[in-house]
Amino acid sequence: MTDTDALALVSAWRGFSAWLAAHSPADHAALQPAAGAGQIASLEDGLGFALHPQLRALLELHNGVAPRAAGDTFPAGSFLPLAHRLLPAEQILTYHRRYVELFPVDIWDPEGRGTLVGHAR
Repeated sequence: MTDTDALALVSAWRGFSAWLAAHSPADHAALQPAAGAGQIASLEDGLGFALHPQLRALLELHNGVAPRAAGDTFPAGSFLPLAHRLLPAEQILTYHRRYVELFPVDIWDPEGRGTLVGHAR
């Protein structure tokens, strides 16, 4: 992964963000401000590895989307496929820890074949 790849993501994201602002202003408004360097460093420390450069670039643009209101079936910010939402840095770490606890590599990939679950660590 090169810095050029992260720059390409930023360029594409800015185009998408402009489209979102024009066609779905509520979703665009749900985008949160950039994650700070400290938030990104805490995430990497908690994960125990460096973020993929494109994920880092995305967090440097938007630290997730606004929290979903309880009972809101189609909340703003659910513009990704299957209504997925961008998570803020703190929730990325929380979800990663849950995933690792639920799917330990030695149980789900005992032969070390490198399944998707095996990449949780």
